[in-house]
Amino acid sequence: MSRIDHKKEKKLKISSEKSIFQNQFLKLSQVNAKVNGVAKQFFVTNYGRRSAMILHRNNSILLVNQFRHLINRSSWEIPGGRVEDSESPESGAIRECLEETGILTQNPKLLINYEQGLDSLHNPTYVYHSDTFELSKKFEPNIAEVEKYDWIKISDSIEMIEKKEILDSLTIISILSFNLFYLKNGIQK
Repeated sequence: MSRIDHKKEKKLKISSEKSIFQNQFLKLSQVNAKVNGVAKQFFVTNYGRRSAMILHRNNSILLVNQFRHLINRSSWEIPGGRVEDSESPESGAIRECLEETGILTQNPKLLINYEQGLDSLHNPTYVYHSDTFELSKKFEPNIAEVEKYDWIKISDSIEMIEKKEILDSLTIISILSFNLFYLKNGIQK
């Protein structure tokens, strides 16, 4: 398979950017630009940074179960959420995992970072993993947000993706990346 290489550097020139809507969760902007002299208009939704944590032990990963209104049912997902302005993505992942499960992560390592969209969605995402953690004696999970959590075998979590029992893109990307990382490094899960 060959790739087309146009070698010509694309040039972006933004002529205007206007905020259309903003609240504590997102900012929607209209961006008028030229890409190599061709006028384009983008509507960009900026949700800010988010991060998540894969905790793993004994061939299993920790998933949380939360109700999601767009699918009108509960969903199995990895712990994660919005990174606050005052924290790093790693600190955000540790905090989100603690808030959702009551488990305090130690020594997390970056597994993958990515953007969900490249034209209209700005949501830099960071996923960490760790096999070192402890149940916090000082913190109770947020039961209003998370219905339950459980250790799911990695092979079962992949099967849940195939059966469309896991629909969340963050969780799917994270589980598949985690699985590839360990296959690539020849490490037993």
